[in-house]
Amino acid sequence: MTETALLEILDGVYTAADDKQVTVLISLDLSAAFDTVDHDVLLQRLQSEFGMTDTPPSWLRSYLESRTQFVKLGQHQLPAGGLNVGVLGPLLFAS
Repeated sequence: MTETALLEILDGVYTAADDKQVTVLISLDLSAAFDTVDHDVLLQRLQSEFGMTDTPPSWLRSYLESRTQFVKLGQHQLPAGGLNVGVLGPLLFAS
């Protein structure tokens, strides 16, 4: 499917160029929104590289602490396990 979309975009660009039209292509890569992040590394980098101290990092730490996940299939469920890495989710994604 990705290849089909790419070919369609390229076809449009080439057609516009053949017709001597100006072409502008803007793309947005959302794949980073689903990268996993080590929570401790994230908090350390926010402090060391961006100078975040006091309240904002404590809010973020509070959001990330004690997060768990579990797997459920039908009536069967595995016990919840703690997470120290994970997807931050759309609420915290900004790039």
